[in-house]
Amino acid sequence: MRGDCLLARPTQGSRNWRSRLFLLVGLGLAASLAGCGSKGFSLEDAVPDMSVTTGSVPAGITPDSDEWTIRNVVSSALVSEGGEKGIGWANVVSGSSGTIRNIRESRAGGVLCRDFSATRESYEGVFLYEGQACMASANLWSMNRFERVE
Repeated sequence: MRGDCLLARPTQGSRNWRSRLFLLVGLGLAASLAGCGSKGFSLEDAVPDMSVTTGSVPAGITPDSDEWTIRNVVSSALVSEGGEKGIGWANVVSGSSGTIRNIRESRAGGVLCRDFSATRESYEGVFLYEGQACMASANLWSMNRFERVE
């Protein structure tokens, strides 16, 4: 019998050791989380800092806007694809989508431009737009005109 007790003790001891380790780790985690909350974090701290700006995005057009998405499709499209059938576009941020048609290239003063028409389907309705995107300096495209047709 004495041998049975000796065999059982290490198993019980190791189980207690594991339980104690788990308890210590849990208490350490709880203490570290409590430390985060005591630093005074508030919802005001989670608001993005809108004072930081860069010159990489032209004023009036943001990376999540439909105008930005349409400009990117027009600038990267093969002109032959943008005929009457058109090229589809979608903006996952705004939920809007549509078709770009009649892409025509022209050069004004040595600057490459693309005129186009586009539909925009959103929660506001379906609208037709006329626009012009031109290649600016450093091979970046800018939207020169983007107007809703009434």
